[in-house]
Amino acid sequence: MPEIFGLIAQLLVDEQPLEEHAVQMDDGTTRSCFVASEEGKAFSIEIGNLSAYEHVVFEMLVDGTQIDSFLLENGDWKVRSSVKISSQTCKPLVFSKIVTSDDDDALDSPTELGSLGTIEFRVWWVQKMMKRDPTDDWEKKLPDTPISERAKVSTSHRISLGPPTAKQKGIRQIVRQMEPDKGPVARLIFRYRPKNVLQAEGIFNITRENPVQEPTTPRNLKRPAPAEKPSDEECSERARKLRRTSSVSLEVKREPAPNRTPHSISELSATEEVVVLREQVRTMQERLDRLERERTVKAESSQVPKLEHSSQHRFVKKEEPLSQVRRIVKREVSPIRLPFPSGEIFDLTDD
Repeated sequence: MPEIFGLIAQLLVDEQPLEEHAVQMDDGTTRSCFVASEEGKAFSIEIGNLSAYEHVVFEMLVDGTQIDSFLLENGDWKVRSSVKISSQTCKPLVFSKIVTSDDDDALDSPTELGSLGTIEFRVWWVQKMMKRDPTDDWEKKLPDTPISERAKVSTSHRISLGPPTAKQKGIRQIVRQMEPDKGPVARLIFRYRPKNVLQAEGIFNITRENPVQEPTTPRNLKRPAPAEKPSDEECSERARKLRRTSSVSLEVKREPAPNRTPHSISELSATEEVVVLREQVRTMQERLDRLERERTVKAESSQVPKLEHSSQHRFVKKEEPLSQVRRIVKREVSPIRLPFPSGEIFDLTDD
Protein backbone atom coordinates (compact mmCIF):
# COMPACT_ATOMS: atom_id res chain seq x y z
CA MET A 1 0.00 0.00 0.00
CA PRO A 2 1.20 3.56 -0.60
CA GLU A 3 3.30 4.70 2.38
CA ILE A 4 5.74 7.56 2.85
CA PHE A 5 7.59 8.32 6.09
CA GLY A 6 5.11 6.12 7.97
CA LEU A 7 2.08 7.96 6.54
CA ILE A 8 -0.21 5.24 5.20
CA ALA A 9 -3.43 5.04 3.18
CA GLN A 10 -5.33 2.37 1.32
CA LEU A 11 -8.78 1.65 -0.15
CA LEU A 12 -11.06 -1.19 0.98
CA VAL A 13 -13.98 -2.87 -0.79
CA ASP A 14 -16.04 -5.36 1.21
CA GLU A 15 -13.48 -4.85 4.04
CA GLN A 16 -10.67 -6.15 1.82
CA PRO A 17 -7.79 -3.99 0.49
CA LEU A 18 -7.91 -3.25 -3.22
CA GLU A 19 -4.98 -4.76 -5.08
CA GLU A 20 -2.59 -2.04 -6.20
CA HIS A 21 -0.67 -2.00 -9.48
CA ALA A 22 2.13 0.02 -11.06
CA VAL A 23 3.24 1.60 -7.79
CA GLN A 24 5.49 4.58 -8.47
CA MET A 25 7.47 7.04 -6.38
CA ASP A 26 7.89 10.60 -7.69
CA ASP A 27 10.06 13.44 -6.31
CA GLY A 28 10.47 11.71 -2.95
CA THR A 29 7.13 12.82 -1.51
CA THR A 30 4.49 11.46 -3.92
CA ARG A 31 3.54 7.81 -4.23
CA SER A 32 0.83 6.59 -6.61
CA CYS A 33 -0.74 3.39 -7.88
CA PHE A 34 -3.60 2.05 -10.01
CA VAL A 35 -6.58 0.13 -8.60
CA ALA A 36 -9.50 -1.59 -10.33
CA SER A 37 -12.90 0.01 -9.77
CA GLU A 38 -16.24 -1.77 -10.06
CA GLU A 39 -19.39 0.15 -10.92
CA GLY A 40 -21.83 0.38 -8.02
CA LYS A 41 -19.32 -0.71 -5.36
CA ALA A 42 -18.93 1.40 -2.22
CA PHE A 43 -15.44 1.65 -0.76
CA SER A 44 -13.84 2.59 2.54
CA ILE A 45 -10.57 4.31 3.36
CA GLU A 46 -7.96 3.35 5.94
CA ILE A 47 -5.28 5.82 7.00
CA GLY A 48 -2.55 5.73 9.61
CA ASN A 49 0.13 7.95 11.13
CA LEU A 50 3.19 5.91 12.11
CA SER A 51 5.53 8.78 11.25
CA ALA A 52 7.64 11.08 13.42
CA TYR A 53 5.00 13.83 13.10
CA GLU A 54 2.96 14.37 16.26
CA HIS A 55 -0.12 15.60 14.38
CA VAL A 56 -1.01 15.39 10.69
CA VAL A 57 -4.12 16.09 8.63
CA PHE A 58 -5.08 13.79 5.75
CA GLU A 59 -6.88 16.02 3.26
CA MET A 60 -8.98 13.82 0.93
CA LEU A 61 -9.76 14.80 -2.66
CA VAL A 62 -11.91 12.72 -5.02
CA ASP A 63 -11.93 13.56 -8.72
CA GLY A 64 -10.23 16.86 -7.89
CA THR A 65 -12.78 17.95 -5.24
CA GLN A 66 -11.85 18.28 -1.56
CA ILE A 67 -14.43 16.19 0.28
CA ASP A 68 -13.13 15.61 3.84
CA SER A 69 -10.15 15.98 6.20
CA PHE A 70 -8.97 13.75 9.04
CA LEU A 71 -6.73 14.67 12.00
CA LEU A 72 -4.41 11.87 13.17
CA GLU A 73 -2.05 11.91 16.12
CA ASN A 74 1.11 9.82 16.10
CA GLY A 75 0.16 6.12 16.22
CA ASP A 76 -3.47 6.71 15.16
CA TRP A 77 -5.39 4.57 12.65
CA LYS A 78 -8.77 5.40 11.16
CA VAL A 79 -11.13 3.38 8.97
CA ARG A 80 -13.98 5.33 7.40
CA SER A 81 -16.80 3.92 5.26
CA SER A 82 -18.37 7.35 4.72
CA VAL A 83 -17.42 11.01 4.62
CA LYS A 84 -18.99 14.08 6.21
CA ILE A 85 -20.95 16.00 3.58
CA SER A 86 -22.88 18.23 5.99
CA SER A 87 -22.95 19.19 9.65
CA GLN A 88 -25.33 16.31 10.45
CA THR A 89 -24.99 13.88 7.53
CA CYS A 90 -22.53 11.28 6.24
CA LYS A 91 -22.59 9.50 2.89
CA PRO A 92 -20.60 6.55 1.51
CA LEU A 93 -18.39 6.96 -1.56
CA VAL A 94 -19.34 4.78 -4.54
CA PHE A 95 -17.65 3.95 -7.86
CA SER A 96 -20.13 5.02 -10.56
CA LYS A 97 -20.31 5.26 -14.32
CA ILE A 98 -19.66 8.60 -15.98
CA VAL A 99 -22.77 9.99 -17.66
CA THR A 100 -21.98 11.56 -21.03
CA SER A 101 -23.93 14.06 -23.09
CA ASP A 102 -23.78 15.29 -26.68
CA ASP A 103 -24.82 18.76 -25.48
CA ASP A 104 -22.05 21.31 -26.13
CA ASP A 105 -22.94 22.98 -22.81
CA ALA A 106 -21.52 19.91 -21.06
CA LEU A 107 -18.06 21.11 -22.10
CA ASP A 108 -18.44 23.80 -19.43
CA SER A 109 -18.88 21.18 -16.69
CA PRO A 110 -17.37 22.26 -13.33
CA THR A 111 -15.78 18.80 -13.01
CA GLU A 112 -11.97 18.74 -12.98
CA LEU A 113 -11.64 16.56 -16.07
CA GLY A 114 -7.91 16.06 -15.58
CA SER A 115 -8.54 14.77 -12.05
CA LEU A 116 -11.32 12.33 -12.92
CA GLY A 117 -10.36 8.83 -11.87
CA THR A 118 -8.17 9.88 -8.92
CA ILE A 119 -8.45 9.64 -5.14
CA GLU A 120 -5.73 11.68 -3.46
CA PHE A 121 -4.62 12.18 0.13
CA ARG A 122 -2.54 15.29 0.82
CA VAL A 123 -0.88 14.98 4.21
CA TRP A 124 -0.07 18.18 6.10
CA TRP A 125 2.08 18.61 9.19
CA VAL A 126 -0.11 20.57 11.64
CA GLN A 127 -0.25 21.92 15.17
CA LYS A 128 -3.42 21.64 17.25
CA MET A 129 -4.67 25.03 18.39
CA MET A 130 -8.11 25.02 20.00
CA LYS A 131 -11.56 23.48 20.05
CA ARG A 132 -14.77 25.36 19.52
CA ASP A 133 -18.50 24.83 19.88
CA PRO A 134 -20.37 22.55 17.43
CA THR A 135 -20.32 23.79 13.89
CA ASP A 136 -23.08 25.70 12.17
CA ASP A 137 -25.00 24.04 9.36
CA TRP A 138 -22.92 23.41 6.25
CA GLU A 139 -22.96 21.07 3.27
CA LYS A 140 -20.56 19.71 0.64
CA LYS A 141 -21.36 18.30 -2.79
CA LEU A 142 -19.59 16.36 -5.50
CA PRO A 143 -20.08 17.43 -9.13
CA ASP A 144 -22.45 15.01 -10.88
CA THR A 145 -23.22 16.84 -14.11
CA PRO A 146 -22.88 14.94 -17.41
CA ILE A 147 -19.55 15.05 -19.21
CA SER A 148 -19.38 15.97 -22.88
CA GLU A 149 -18.71 13.05 -25.20
CA ARG A 150 -15.96 15.16 -26.74
CA ALA A 151 -14.19 15.71 -23.42
CA LYS A 152 -10.83 13.99 -23.03
CA VAL A 153 -11.02 11.75 -19.97
CA SER A 154 -8.91 8.72 -19.04
CA THR A 155 -11.62 6.66 -17.31
CA SER A 156 -15.29 5.74 -17.61
CA HIS A 157 -15.85 5.83 -13.83
CA ARG A 158 -16.25 8.62 -11.31
CA ILE A 159 -17.05 8.88 -7.58
CA SER A 160 -20.63 9.51 -6.44
CA LEU A 161 -22.31 9.67 -3.02
CA GLY A 162 -24.53 6.92 -1.62
CA PRO A 163 -27.57 7.13 0.68
CA PRO A 164 -27.18 9.52 3.65
CA THR A 165 -26.92 8.53 7.30
CA ALA A 166 -27.47 10.89 10.23
CA LYS A 167 -24.71 11.91 12.63
CA GLN A 168 -24.41 14.25 15.57
CA LYS A 169 -22.74 17.61 15.29
CA GLY A 170 -19.09 17.40 16.27
CA ILE A 171 -16.75 19.78 18.09
CA ARG A 172 -14.69 22.00 15.84
CA GLN A 173 -10.94 21.37 16.06
CA ILE A 174 -8.74 24.18 14.76
CA VAL A 175 -5.24 23.28 13.57
CA ARG A 176 -2.49 25.29 11.87
CA GLN A 177 -0.32 24.08 9.02
CA MET A 178 3.42 24.01 9.68
CA GLU A 179 5.62 25.14 6.78
CA PRO A 180 2.68 25.50 4.37
CA ASP A 181 4.90 27.18 1.77
CA LYS A 182 6.66 23.83 1.27
CA GLY A 183 3.41 22.07 0.45
CA PRO A 184 2.18 18.76 1.87
CA VAL A 185 4.75 16.46 3.44
CA ALA A 186 3.33 13.56 1.42
CA ARG A 187 0.84 12.81 -1.34
CA LEU A 188 -0.76 9.37 -1.72
CA ILE A 189 -2.63 8.95 -5.01
CA PHE A 190 -4.92 6.16 -6.23
CA ARG A 191 -5.84 6.14 -9.93
CA TYR A 192 -8.95 4.00 -10.33
CA ARG A 193 -9.99 2.50 -13.66
CA PRO A 194 -12.37 -0.27 -14.79
CA LYS A 195 -10.59 -3.61 -14.76
CA ASN A 196 -10.89 -4.13 -18.52
CA VAL A 197 -9.27 -0.73 -19.14
CA LEU A 198 -6.34 -1.64 -16.88
CA GLN A 199 -5.97 -4.97 -18.67
CA ALA A 200 -6.05 -3.38 -22.11
CA GLU A 201 -3.46 -0.85 -20.95
CA GLY A 202 -1.20 -3.59 -19.60
CA ILE A 203 -1.25 -1.99 -16.15
CA PHE A 204 -1.46 -5.35 -14.41
CA ASN A 205 1.87 -6.41 -15.91
CA ILE A 206 3.52 -3.01 -16.24
CA THR A 207 7.30 -2.66 -15.98
CA ARG A 208 8.10 0.56 -14.16
CA GLU A 209 10.42 3.00 -15.87
CA ASN A 210 10.76 4.88 -12.55
CA PRO A 211 11.27 2.21 -9.88
CA VAL A 212 10.18 2.93 -6.34
CA GLN A 213 13.00 4.47 -4.32
CA GLU A 214 13.42 4.71 -0.58
CA PRO A 215 12.12 8.17 0.42
CA THR A 216 14.42 10.50 2.28
CA THR A 217 13.85 11.50 5.88
CA PRO A 218 10.97 14.01 6.19
CA ARG A 219 12.06 17.60 6.51
CA ASN A 220 13.20 18.91 9.90
CA LEU A 221 12.63 15.55 11.57
CA LYS A 222 14.86 12.66 12.56
CA ARG A 223 13.92 9.25 11.25
CA PRO A 224 11.96 7.63 14.09
CA ALA A 225 12.68 4.27 15.66
CA PRO A 226 10.37 1.46 14.54
CA ALA A 227 6.93 2.27 15.87
CA GLU A 228 5.27 -0.01 18.37
CA LYS A 229 1.83 -1.38 17.73
CA PRO A 230 -0.84 1.14 18.73
CA SER A 231 -2.70 0.14 21.87
CA ASP A 232 -5.78 2.19 21.08
CA GLU A 233 -8.79 -0.03 21.66
CA GLU A 234 -10.58 1.64 18.78
CA CYS A 235 -8.08 0.21 16.30
CA SER A 236 -9.65 -2.67 14.42
CA GLU A 237 -8.04 -6.09 14.50
CA ARG A 238 -7.52 -5.89 10.77
CA ALA A 239 -5.73 -2.55 11.16
CA ARG A 240 -3.26 -4.09 13.61
CA LYS A 241 -2.63 -6.97 11.23
CA LEU A 242 -2.15 -4.49 8.42
CA ARG A 243 0.90 -3.00 10.17
CA ARG A 244 2.66 -6.37 9.97
CA THR A 245 1.85 -7.12 6.39
CA SER A 246 1.19 -5.19 3.21
CA SER A 247 -1.48 -5.91 0.66
CA VAL A 248 0.91 -5.27 -2.20
CA SER A 249 4.56 -5.92 -2.89
CA LEU A 250 6.56 -3.08 -4.36
CA GLU A 251 8.82 -5.58 -6.09
CA VAL A 252 7.46 -5.76 -9.62
CA LYS A 253 8.48 -8.64 -11.81
CA ARG A 254 9.93 -7.20 -14.97
CA GLU A 255 8.03 -8.96 -17.70
CA PRO A 256 7.39 -7.71 -21.20
CA ALA A 257 4.08 -5.94 -21.56
CA PRO A 258 1.43 -8.01 -23.30
CA ASN A 259 0.98 -7.51 -27.00
CA ARG A 260 -1.81 -5.02 -27.50
CA THR A 261 -3.28 -6.27 -30.69
CA PRO A 262 -6.31 -4.73 -32.40
CA HIS A 263 -8.17 -7.79 -31.17
CA SER A 264 -7.71 -6.83 -27.49
CA ILE A 265 -8.98 -3.31 -28.18
CA SER A 266 -11.93 -4.50 -30.22
CA GLU A 267 -13.23 -6.40 -27.20
CA LEU A 268 -13.97 -3.06 -25.53
CA SER A 269 -16.97 -0.88 -26.10
CA ALA A 270 -16.59 2.29 -28.15
CA THR A 271 -16.45 4.46 -25.02
CA GLU A 272 -13.90 2.24 -23.31
CA GLU A 273 -11.79 2.09 -26.47
CA VAL A 274 -11.64 5.89 -26.51
CA VAL A 275 -10.59 5.84 -22.85
CA VAL A 276 -7.80 3.34 -23.58
CA LEU A 277 -6.47 5.27 -26.56
CA ARG A 278 -6.48 8.55 -24.63
CA GLU A 279 -4.65 6.88 -21.76
CA GLN A 280 -2.01 5.66 -24.22
CA VAL A 281 -1.61 9.17 -25.61
CA ARG A 282 -1.30 10.58 -22.08
CA THR A 283 1.36 8.01 -21.15
CA MET A 284 3.41 8.74 -24.27
CA GLN A 285 3.09 12.49 -23.69
CA GLU A 286 4.34 12.12 -20.10
CA ARG A 287 7.31 10.10 -21.34
CA LEU A 288 8.06 12.69 -24.03
CA ASP A 289 7.88 15.52 -21.46
CA ARG A 290 10.27 13.66 -19.17
CA LEU A 291 12.80 13.13 -21.98
CA GLU A 292 12.53 16.81 -22.94
CA ARG A 293 13.24 17.85 -19.33
CA GLU A 294 16.26 15.55 -19.13
CA ARG A 295 17.64 16.93 -22.39
CA THR A 296 17.14 20.51 -21.17
CA VAL A 297 18.95 19.79 -17.90
CA LYS A 298 21.89 18.25 -19.76
CA ALA A 299 22.07 21.20 -22.13
CA GLU A 300 22.05 23.72 -19.29
CA SER A 301 24.66 21.81 -17.28
CA SER A 302 27.03 21.81 -20.26
CA GLN A 303 26.86 25.63 -20.35
CA VAL A 304 27.78 26.19 -16.68
CA PRO A 305 31.09 28.16 -16.57
CA LYS A 306 34.09 26.39 -15.10
CA LEU A 307 35.19 27.67 -11.68
CA GLU A 308 38.63 27.72 -10.11
CA HIS A 309 39.75 28.55 -6.57
CA SER A 310 41.69 31.77 -6.03
CA SER A 311 44.31 32.50 -3.37
CA GLN A 312 41.80 34.74 -1.58
CA HIS A 313 39.55 31.71 -0.97
CA ARG A 314 36.85 32.93 -3.33
CA PHE A 315 35.45 31.04 -6.28
CA VAL A 316 35.82 33.05 -9.50
CA LYS A 317 35.03 32.40 -13.12
CA LYS A 318 37.98 31.14 -15.13
CA GLU A 319 40.00 33.91 -16.83
CA GLU A 320 37.93 36.64 -15.10
CA PRO A 321 39.92 39.42 -13.34
CA LEU A 322 39.65 39.40 -9.57
CA SER A 323 38.77 43.10 -9.62
CA GLN A 324 35.48 42.24 -11.33
CA VAL A 325 34.47 39.54 -8.85
CA ARG A 326 31.77 40.47 -6.41
CA ARG A 327 32.19 39.20 -2.88
CA ILE A 328 29.97 36.21 -2.09
CA VAL A 329 27.98 36.86 1.05
CA LYS A 330 26.25 34.03 2.93
CA ARG A 331 22.70 35.06 3.76
CA GLU A 332 21.43 33.84 7.12
CA VAL A 333 17.77 32.94 7.60
CA SER A 334 15.88 35.83 9.13
CA PRO A 335 14.54 35.14 12.65
CA ILE A 336 11.44 37.15 11.82
CA ARG A 337 8.37 35.01 11.14
CA LEU A 338 5.33 36.39 9.39
CA PRO A 339 1.89 35.22 10.60
CA PHE A 340 0.16 32.49 8.61
CA PRO A 341 -2.57 33.70 6.27
CA SER A 342 -6.07 32.58 7.14
CA GLY A 343 -6.18 30.14 4.22
CA GLU A 344 -3.63 27.92 5.95
CA ILE A 345 -5.82 27.08 8.94
CA PHE A 346 -7.79 23.80 8.97
CA ASP A 347 -11.20 23.87 10.66
CA LEU A 348 -12.00 20.21 11.33
CA THR A 349 -14.93 18.48 12.94
CA ASP A 350 -14.10 15.80 15.50
CA ASP A 351 -15.48 12.37 14.71
